[in-house]
Amino acid sequence: MAKAVYICTRDAAKAKRYGPLLEVLAARLAPDNITPRPPLIQKDGAIALAVYSPNETILTHQNSICLGPIYEQNVEWWRTSSEPPDGTYAMFRSDAGRVEAVTDTLASRTIWYYHDKEVFIASTSQRAIVFLTGRFDFDRSVIPWMLSTGTLGCGLSWDKSIHWLPGDSILALDRKSWRTSLTTRTHPFSSVDRPPGHHESLLLDVLQETIGAHDHDLERWIVPLSGGVDSRGVLSLLVRNGARPHTLTWGLLHSMGREGNDASIAREIASYYDLKHTYHALDVHKPPVEVVFDRFIKQGEGRIDEIAGYVDGFAIWKHLHDSEVAGIFRGDEVFGYPLMTSIEKVLRYHGQVLWNDFTTMRSLEELGLPPQEAPDILRPRPGESLSLWRDRLCQAVDVQFALSALNDLKLSYVEVANPLLARRIVYLVRTLPDEERDEKRLWTKIVRSIGPKIDFAEHDAIGTIGGFLRSPATAEFLQDELSSHTAASVLPSALLDDIVANMYVEAPDRSRKVRYCTAARAFPRRVHNKLSRVLRGTESYFVGYNRLALRAFIICRATQLLHEDAAVVSSITEAD
Repeated sequence: MAKAVYICTRDAAKAKRYGPLLEVLAARLAPDNITPRPPLIQKDGAIALAVYSPNETILTHQNSICLGPIYEQNVEWWRTSSEPPDGTYAMFRSDAGRVEAVTDTLASRTIWYYHDKEVFIASTSQRAIVFLTGRFDFDRSVIPWMLSTGTLGCGLSWDKSIHWLPGDSILALDRKSWRTSLTTRTHPFSSVDRPPGHHESLLLDVLQETIGAHDHDLERWIVPLSGGVDSRGVLSLLVRNGARPHTLTWGLLHSMGREGNDASIAREIASYYDLKHTYHALDVHKPPVEVVFDRFIKQGEGRIDEIAGYVDGFAIWKHLHDSEVAGIFRGDEVFGYPLMTSIEKVLRYHGQVLWNDFTTMRSLEELGLPPQEAPDILRPRPGESLSLWRDRLCQAVDVQFALSALNDLKLSYVEVANPLLARRIVYLVRTLPDEERDEKRLWTKIVRSIGPKIDFAEHDAIGTIGGFLRSPATAEFLQDELSSHTAASVLPSALLDDIVANMYVEAPDRSRKVRYCTAARAFPRRVHNKLSRVLRGTESYFVGYNRLALRAFIICRATQLLHEDAAVVSSITEAD
């Protein structure tokens, strides 16, 4: 579900001030293309909480709330100090002596928190915390990470005083001493030798058990269906469990007629199961690029740059919300990845590239930007195979910082269930030998055995982000924004000038001959840059100036938005 805020004040009398602020916050967090449901706002002594755009999937018990599905039956999830249930959720629970923020196994939903001498705030939204505290202290150390990876980096937030809660964790506030304590459960990878076929039967049993524990009305849930392994696996498990969900695929209009891609394969799978299937063409909806960027950054809070699936201005998600769809089943998973032959290839595959690897760019020191220090997770442990480290990196980085950010974009519109990230599945995967995780071998075998005998897609339906970023409207918008005084107040002018000067702008209205001549004039410079990277051994470590422009714009726009959020409280206080 959308955004949640949980507040505990040390002085109960001061909790009253947050009631009006939580009302105002509802409008700031809501998407501008829907009519959101009325927020759930609750105040009880020193506790104040809010859930924005709630639906029937939200679990509540007195002053405790859980956003996201629990894959267990009859569990008293609200009891503090109790074992967190299996599920994919963000949970906030309390009693007279204790407040807890609880993440699921892989923090598939991010919880942020703030704690000072007077107030404790935990939320699924950084913007909400900035708004409620009335101040924004920009952490400039996120700049290199956003520029090089398109994310905020491991465990970083936009604000220096806002902290990230890792997966499998309980952050507890002792309401008497006013001290917090963090407990993070560790469950390492440890291969278990099992008889032939036993890995498969165990995993299939756990998958079916998890799917069967989902007890919401599945008539109002959708399976976003691609032509790949993961969504097909989720759909096949649901159908085996007696469900008849609708399916949805999105992509470019021309993908519908292209054989072997997501659009055609998904349609074939839905037909095999005789399910209602819808294809949404992203490029039929063409809102102004400023609207696309504004919604993308507001709803995702600038956590990630993967905008390709949202170029319709969130028209898909508006339609699902307005159709009263309760939620979607995602196929995010941790079953393995392709074989890798080097540390560099593992890091590149996971998008964990440092700015200084872009050797044709000015150094961070030259640009006056903070240094970028790689966390320990970005290095394999002694004796750890590349396959094991590759998959540990997926669970510690991909899910917690990339997939969670992508889920944030959708949660203002519909609920999201991620059954393949349930604890029982994650823990079992950690016992599999490398060869069962390489190329997702075991998971793919299971999907083939329970699903239709239809080939997997060879092409995606969405297309690349590059086409959107090179279009004249997008590229010119980014060039204008990065040439502004606002951008220069956030990022070094030397960096902005370099990005703007080197961006590529397609010109579809010109003749093919003119386009070829333009490309020919630019060819020597492009060859020189490419050859330079090859000679330095860094050919794969360059994202392109248009992608850098997007990332730079996210930094500028997100910080501007957070400054605006912080200023609202001051204006409300002055009005009072």
